[in-house]
Amino acid sequence: MNSYKINKGFIDETVGKNTVIFDPDESKVYTLNETAGFIFRSIKKGLDTDDISGLLLRTYDTTTETVKKDLHDTIKLLIDRKIITKQR
Repeated sequence: MNSYKINKGFIDETVGKNTVIFDPDESKVYTLNETAGFIFRSIKKGLDTDDISGLLLRTYDTTTETVKKDLHDTIKLLIDRKIITKQR
């Protein structure tokens, strides 16, 4: 179980099935697909990775392996872009 938090300053909006995140400091826009947006919004709500995994499995017709990979890849992307940080 890991917990993450959204870093300050980012502005997000849901557009259709996508989530758009604006970084005003870097003047960059990131677009997340439906699954990555779901993960981002779940982190924003304060859910940990175990809770997010369970929600993904209940929401989407997918496997545990796919959920683990999607969650890992999305969290890595969000950390690399400095959108989220791991809580201690």
